[in-house]
Amino acid sequence: MDELIKKLFKNSEEMLSGCLYMMSAKKRHAIYGICAFAEIIDDILNSKQTTSKKIELLDAWQQEIEKFYNHAKLRSLAGRALFKNFAGLNLVKEDFLVFIDNGRQELLNPPQVLSANKYNQSCDSKSGAFIRQLLRVLGCHNEEKIAKLSDCLGKALQTTVYLRDVKEDAADGKIYMPKDCLQKAGISSTKPSEIIVDNNLKLARSELGKFASFNYTEAFTEINSFDKKTSQRLKAFFYPYKYCFDVMEKRGWEIITPKPRITAFTKVWLLIKAYTEK
Repeated sequence: MDELIKKLFKNSEEMLSGCLYMMSAKKRHAIYGICAFAEIIDDILNSKQTTSKKIELLDAWQQEIEKFYNHAKLRSLAGRALFKNFAGLNLVKEDFLVFIDNGRQELLNPPQVLSANKYNQSCDSKSGAFIRQLLRVLGCHNEEKIAKLSDCLGKALQTTVYLRDVKEDAADGKIYMPKDCLQKAGISSTKPSEIIVDNNLKLARSELGKFASFNYTEAFTEINSFDKKTSQRLKAFFYPYKYCFDVMEKRGWEIITPKPRITAFTKVWLLIKAYTEK
């Protein structure tokens, strides 16, 4: 199980390396842990196990979270290996539980067409909660600022992921799109298999793209209100997502494959941009 955690940490390191530049080992491992926890929940949801088994596993992780915050001994080796990285940090229990709550809801009610409120909740549980915990590890104690940035940046980043992965999600019987975007595009079906081949999908994706673009603008304004070091690290974190979004927007929303790729050169360029621009 320690090898599993190490693998998850390695995945996190590759994704977050720019964000973690010149950070203490304690904070770096805490952020790896948050990312690894989110990946564990995703792996459970995407596994081939039965729904009842998946819910059982989610429940087990919820119990581990409760034990950690009650200062009780965790039952699993994975839980002990993971949660030891959060000791002494101002991380909020509810922002771990939201990953599990959302996963449980998706298992019981697989996402088809979402209301605006449900869509925003999905963005918050998948990206917003992570950003809140990230900000706390980075040393932000202003919960109002944390809430504002996690709202707009969470919507921007998660919408980018949904736009990027729309074909794969549809193949899994899921569609992460607000009902109003589909209605504006003239799409009445609620079936992912039909939505993905509808000629008006590009219009719905364009509407969702406007939503993401607005939230990126809001997020950039909020990020610039933080101290320089935190601002640089946050930009290093979200610039790769913004780059993918820009690629999709530029080539046209009618194109859903291939997914945007970020080369090693581009990663370095984005990192330099994050730490040098004014």
